[in-house]
Amino acid sequence: MNKSTSVINRVNDQRAKEVSKNKAILESIIKTAISCARQEIALRGHRDSGILKEDSKENKGNFRAALRFRIDAGDEIKKSKRSSWKRQLHKPEDPELHNGGNR
Repeated sequence: MNKSTSVINRVNDQRAKEVSKNKAILESIIKTAISCARQEIALRGHRDSGILKEDSKENKGNFRAALRFRIDAGDEIKKSKRSSWKRQLHKPEDPELHNGGNR
């Protein structure tokens, strides 16, 4: 393999990494929009332009707040054990809770 082929491969590898990263970012944005839509939360406000700052205290609108929340949550949610979530979600209700405390 000559040097020009090696450089081309490196450029292609870097491009593939950028495409993969951009797909992940776009997927996150789309999931946020879908989540807002399902909850009937308006996406657009009158302050929706500009750089999305993670530490902004100013209210810049619902969609931007949802994106900041997603950024703050990071990957910790993905890393946590989903099986434990499933157990919690599907465990039988406590009869005391179901009957309002009366057995």
